Amino acid sequence: MQPLINGQAYAWSQIKLATRGTVIVGISKITYSDEQQMEDMYGAGNNPVRRGYGRYSAKCSLTIHMEELEGLAQASPTGRIQDLPEDDIIVSFLPIGGVIVNHTLHNIRFKNNGRDMKEGDMGFETDIECLVSHISWK
Repeated sequence: MQPLINGQAYAWSQIKLATRGTVIVGISKITYSDEQQMEDMYGAGNNPVRRGYGRYSAKCSLTIHMEELEGLAQASPTGRIQDLPEDDIIVSFLPIGGVIVNHTLHNIRFKNNGRDMKEGDMGFETDIECLVSHISWK
């Protein structure tokens, strides 16, 4: 039998997501990434001689349960989650006996507010796009 060499794998059950001082449990998906524009620059010969760097951009989206979404709406002075002030979302991975990993999504603003439901649903989830200024990966 092959020994367990690298410990426990990261899993959804280890994720803790927090914003506005509250842990959000009613979430079934989070997607986030960042990108740096970069381009090879050429001079003499056919190989690049340097690189140019442009804009940085980050993005995030959530699939959130209606109960959680209604809680955010209640915290807004207008009921629109887009009117909530900017805040960070901290995504923590808490493996048993492993190293805790934290990613911070900075200055989140919710870009849309809606509900998605159909007959037969036993729970409602909605996809929310977020504006994020940058991501700290450590």
